[in-house]
Amino acid sequence: MKKYVVICISIVIAFTWNCFPVSSEYSNDYILSDNYYHDVNYDAEFDESSVLVLMRQNSGAVSLFSTRLSSAGMTFAGLGIAEIENLDVHSDGDISLFSADEESIALKLTLKEPGRENVIETIEKLKEIPEVECAEPNYIYSLSSLPNDTHYVAGNQYGLDKISAPAVWAMDINCSDMAVAVIDSGTMPTHPDLVNNIWTNPGEIPDNGIDDDGNGYIDDVQGWDFYSNDNDATDENGHGTHVSGIISAMTNNKIGVASLARNAKIVPLKVFGSGKDTSNDYVYKALKYIDSMGFTVANNSFGGFGYSEIIFNAIKSCKNTVFVTASGNAASGSLPNNNDAKPIYPASYQSDNIIAVAATDKNDNLSTFSNYGANSVDVAAPGTSIYSTMWNSGTPTYSSLNGTSMACPMVTSAAAIMRKRYPDMTPAEIIAQIESSADVVGGLTGKVKTSARLNAYEALMVHAIRIELNKSYLELKKGETSALTANVHPMNNVDSVVSWQSSDESIAVVDNGTVTAKEGGTAIITASCGEVSAECTITVIAPTPTPSPTPTPSPTPTPSPTPTPSPSPTPTPSPTPTPTSEPVDRIDFKQSEGKVLAKLVFEKTIPPKEEDINLYVAYKKNGIISHIEVTNVIEMETIFIVPEKYADCEISVYVWDKDMKPLMAVQNLEQNAKYKEADA
Repeated sequence: MKKYVVICISIVIAFTWNCFPVSSEYSNDYILSDNYYHDVNYDAEFDESSVLVLMRQNSGAVSLFSTRLSSAGMTFAGLGIAEIENLDVHSDGDISLFSADEESIALKLTLKEPGRENVIETIEKLKEIPEVECAEPNYIYSLSSLPNDTHYVAGNQYGLDKISAPAVWAMDINCSDMAVAVIDSGTMPTHPDLVNNIWTNPGEIPDNGIDDDGNGYIDDVQGWDFYSNDNDATDENGHGTHVSGIISAMTNNKIGVASLARNAKIVPLKVFGSGKDTSNDYVYKALKYIDSMGFTVANNSFGGFGYSEIIFNAIKSCKNTVFVTASGNAASGSLPNNNDAKPIYPASYQSDNIIAVAATDKNDNLSTFSNYGANSVDVAAPGTSIYSTMWNSGTPTYSSLNGTSMACPMVTSAAAIMRKRYPDMTPAEIIAQIESSADVVGGLTGKVKTSARLNAYEALMVHAIRIELNKSYLELKKGETSALTANVHPMNNVDSVVSWQSSDESIAVVDNGTVTAKEGGTAIITASCGEVSAECTITVIAPTPTPSPTPTPSPTPTPSPTPTPSPSPTPTPSPTPTPTSEPVDRIDFKQSEGKVLAKLVFEKTIPPKEEDINLYVAYKKNGIISHIEVTNVIEMETIFIVPEKYADCEISVYVWDKDMKPLMAVQNLEQNAKYKEADA
């Protein structure tokens, strides 16, 4: 009798949401083999039921399911993985965690047995696997605002005057087509001061149950709720609604509050629920959404003490996005408030598309709750007693809050207007302009890198950064002309006018970019705008008289004889080849009442030894591997039973050798409501 051994891995999903007490000590660095690990901060708060891994390019995740687990010598059961989620995929389409990938992929591994020590132990094991680029805790983030029961007087928004909002409004910059991503607790889309400023996805048809724009999210008409994995990003917390109003509350509508960007559109990306904590897996998905949709400004009013290589890489990959981040409010309690000594993330990530924001009060002093850092925090903005949109038991209202969460969207609103006015500026250039144009105030000396507080109007006074000519060298003959074109970056800069000059007008002159060659020699044409310039070298070639050649009589041509045509040979028809079937390695399936017999057929290659074959049956649904079976192969056959609860899953069978290399293409089993009867 044949014996078939089936190892079934049952799935248990466990989530634990924790508060945000954090100790002040770091753990040691971890650098093992070729894997790179930053400071793995096991003292920071993290989800105790999961870990995050980044698989190396072209490795896939096959080693996680091997009975030998690559060269590390561990068993699958030794890792205790209950569920694997591919954080880079959100669709019901085909995904394969086993096949090679052209890019690194991020995975969330849910553990069978949640617990702090189990998370640490699993990460240490994962570090030993060559295919794992990095493994880290699923760190918890907290919102960067403080509750405040002292209501600010309605309409008295001192912060807008501090950052020169009236002067910006006078410029009448229309931001109605400017989308600002807000990674937060969602927003209240029906609030009368926000209702017309919520982004609508132009590529999505509402409520048709179809992913019209093909981004992997069905009916993401007004953002997405990554926390609950649906298209309803309605705020359950209040924090996101307050932040949204600071960025872009409707202005001049005779109610509520005003905002700097006035009519920019809020894209609510919900990663927080009703509480004040979230974790990296939700934030990662929001970052990938920003990247795929091309949003150029993102607000991040949250933070935590855990450095995540996965989150850092995701932010860097959004190369055209300005990420505005809150420096944190640790100073409100017993935690350290100097980010130079104790970094808070994402504010402390070092990337040229990130700007970190501290909070100030009415007197331009650093707010008592605000974190700071002379090297790690870039600029400050008003964050004490900031009045904005809010809701209470589902009713729209207004309230005053304190926090770097409130300072952060002040800078975000300014960045949105800059993006609109200067669309060709890079994130690094926008951030540099915000920093260099800010108002230096004594209360910030030694507290932030610029010692300055945001001035939105001055930030918009962008001078020419560089000028480019369409040609750097021209060669002309005397009397010839040629047009030079100057492109000044950014467009709409305050210098605007380009001036032209020739180093030697006896050789070449220039009039509004048109160069005229005068005499032989070399001259330099310079185009200037503000303090930047570009040059083009002009070489004028003086004409040299050429003597006329003596004509030579042409010889009389001799006519060629007419060739006699040869008869063409009659072609002999070729016999029609008999078609032959191409040999292929495959699996022949027979199904009956949920039982599947799989027979391995090797027609193209030499069959391997059975003990060298690893065969996996994977059940996948909604981008998650819910169930995995590792089966033994006897006489090139195996039997497995499809559990009823996985009857609607996609079933894929993978056949690998002992070195975890595929022996044949992935075999997909067709499932129907009723299984096909096996042959008698």
